[in-house]
Amino acid sequence: MKELENYLDNLGEQKFQEENKIVVVHNPVVNKIIEQYEIWLAKERVRFGLCIDCYNHAKDLIKEIPFSAKDVKDFSFAMKNYEKEYSFGKSAYFLSASVNSSKETDFEIVTYHLNKKLDQLGFVNKKNIKISGDTGNYAGAHMLGGSLIVEGNASHMLGGDLHGGLLIVKGNAEGLFGLYTVDCLDNKDQKKMKCCFGENGGEIRVEGDLGARYLDDLFKAKVYVKNELVWPE
Repeated sequence: MKELENYLDNLGEQKFQEENKIVVVHNPVVNKIIEQYEIWLAKERVRFGLCIDCYNHAKDLIKEIPFSAKDVKDFSFAMKNYEKEYSFGKSAYFLSASVNSSKETDFEIVTYHLNKKLDQLGFVNKKNIKISGDTGNYAGAHMLGGSLIVEGNASHMLGGDLHGGLLIVKGNAEGLFGLYTVDCLDNKDQKKMKCCFGENGGEIRVEGDLGARYLDDLFKAKVYVKNELVWPE
């Protein structure tokens, strides 16, 4: 947490408050992102599971905001204030929409200050993202390209339905799950996903330990654990 305080002190646009609250005081762009995020959180209370509509809803809300990669990083710090919100766990959809909507290519998302892990970080990613901290389930889900580098640990279902790009976990990963949409094609959102995305592929590298693996011959991505190729076998 000391690193977080130092960052905010040097930033000159934010200040660290008591009870781990971060208040944006001089950044109108981040304030505007937060306004739209609050609208998004309220709407997404009623959606469950894998949800491309959650992602598209976020894209619609932020499409008129001229934000930078720095704004996305600052916003990720401010998300600490919303951990008690019912829809907070799905906030990676909002972050992914922000990253993919930006004209910039290199991003950092900070998670080490959060008590709750974010699922689906890197959803349909096409950019280069560094996660400073841990991720929840489905990190790199449906990645299309670019890179996702997790500086900490990843939870279950790593790289679900990866379609392209490079996914690196520098810590441990609890589990890797290849194609979790194959058996769910009757679901409306899943049908959209399969139509939008092409053949799966890419590369996954776990530098620490990897737990359970759920893979089959349909999963074409290469998987390395501690620099050793473990898939395809």
